[in-house]
Amino acid sequence: MTSQDIIRQETLGILKKTKIQDRFCVLYKDRLDYFTNEESFQSDPPRGHVSLNEVDSVQADEDGFTLKLTSGQVLTLKMKEESKQQWLSALQPLVRINKAKHVGTLNAERKGKVTSYLFVLYEDSLDRHDSEDDFRSGQEPRGSQLLSAIERLTVKDNRFSIEVRNQKKPLELFLDDAKEFKQWTQAFQQVLAKSLGANFVKGPDSGHASASVSGTTTPGVGHAVLCEGELMVKKKNKEEPRYCVLRTDYFQYFMTEADYRAGAVARCNALMEDITDFQVEDKTMKVSLGEKSIEMRATTMEDLKRWERAWNTEEDAPQAAPASAPPMTSVTFVSPSLSSPADKLVCCGRFDFKEAGREAEPVVFALREGSIEIYKGTDIEVVKHGSPAKSILVEEIKDLEVEEEQEKFIIRLADRKSFEVFSPQGKSFDDWYDDLARVFEEAESGRTSVASKASSRKEDISPEEDAEVLELAASLTRALKTVNAMLKTERTVNQREVHSTRDFFEAMAQDQEAVPSADMVETLRKLDIGLTEDQMVTLSQAMELATGSITLAEMEKVLQLNDKDTLAVAKKLLEMRKPKVQDRTTVRFEDIDVNNDGFISKDEF
Repeated sequence: MTSQDIIRQETLGILKKTKIQDRFCVLYKDRLDYFTNEESFQSDPPRGHVSLNEVDSVQADEDGFTLKLTSGQVLTLKMKEESKQQWLSALQPLVRINKAKHVGTLNAERKGKVTSYLFVLYEDSLDRHDSEDDFRSGQEPRGSQLLSAIERLTVKDNRFSIEVRNQKKPLELFLDDAKEFKQWTQAFQQVLAKSLGANFVKGPDSGHASASVSGTTTPGVGHAVLCEGELMVKKKNKEEPRYCVLRTDYFQYFMTEADYRAGAVARCNALMEDITDFQVEDKTMKVSLGEKSIEMRATTMEDLKRWERAWNTEEDAPQAAPASAPPMTSVTFVSPSLSSPADKLVCCGRFDFKEAGREAEPVVFALREGSIEIYKGTDIEVVKHGSPAKSILVEEIKDLEVEEEQEKFIIRLADRKSFEVFSPQGKSFDDWYDDLARVFEEAESGRTSVASKASSRKEDISPEEDAEVLELAASLTRALKTVNAMLKTERTVNQREVHSTRDFFEAMAQDQEAVPSADMVETLRKLDIGLTEDQMVTLSQAMELATGSITLAEMEKVLQLNDKDTLAVAKKLLEMRKPKVQDRTTVRFEDIDVNNDGFISKDEF
């Protein structure tokens, strides 16, 4: 963008954890970028950026404002009061504009008079303004219709008939401009077709979905994607690349992937019920639609097999997950269908993604407990329902390098390939580092177990104790990592904010010198951070092992234990848990029976 596109620029403070860092912030019409300083703005890429269409709300604070993103992340900026008002005045209208799915004029007839209004379509509402100036200046709409109350929408003869719950007459909107009407149709389809299903009705003149192999509007969305990716489509005597999408009930292709992601009209639609035959010869797939056919060629055998499997999938067959999109590059990846259902999502967010020899591109980066996934584009919602372009098991990652100054992660795989993700949006680089570190540490603990790490020290453990000690050490290690990760987040214990080990101890101790073990277990239970009852008890016992009570010094010491020390503590805990054998004094009656008469007299006793 040129300098004329800049709305506002200034050095502001960005809150990262508990400290504020100065960053040179630049507001454009569609995003907010921030740089290390004003000089780096002239020469370097931004350290981070936030797309305004992903900002859920702007909250004014006492000394600045906070951007709350649709992903649940926040970005807090600090500034003087005068500067804050200027930023809010510029930012708030832009956020609303960027969240709009479509903005344009539609006509409405009221009492026999046709009036033109500016309508703005959002994900959840259709707003009406008297003019574009009113909308862009941030004025409240004159009217607003929630999309959730719409029961039926009919598109016919350049007219939208919108039936709303509990309203006798439908809302009638129309437009003479065919091009603009088509754009409105696509916008309504994008936000309503899935929820309305068969009640999103399009007349034959509006491009009703059919088996035609010419450009038509998209059939109702919401059906599972079996496969997607680029194929070479035969056009007369030449081949042209097209982005193809196969769903359970229809097949489509678009000019480009960008068109598909943006919700553009498909260049071809073919309903499954209209397909009469599917054949594969060499690397070419032929889809027959009666007298017509579509021929598509895969560029690799791997692609061909992926598409062939998808075409041969029975519609009613259970789908563990949609077939993955083709990899963005040749980097090894695993299909999401092979991922464990228990591969819980830790966090996700937007990054710029780059591989050697390729331009950087925006992606959604999803961190799971056992893998990382990369989705093309910037829509966070794709993590819930879409197919990743790349899915890599954590155990396949050889190294994770952190370049903090450039806010960049370099991920190296076992096959020596690597890629970079940088310029995180919303969530701070430090928070991403903490989450990545936790996941990689736990994965390392899983595949290089405490047993293997302790192999050189096994002479300290007897064979019969070996398994039990190692099991207890592994349980203690997991508890330590979980609590240490928890202390890096914002928590409240006994109405006190906790940011460190000292805060945690003082919140539990409440001016006492020690914390009872039972209180420690109860606090961990209420925090609900994923520890089992055994892990909570083991951790509290480890902290009171040396002194008989949990002091601040012992808590800090235990939370910093390394693998060797964890084994030693585990061994002591097992010894402590062994049932105590009562000492008994042995009395030999023959020594007391001095007279040897078989009786012990009072004097003898």
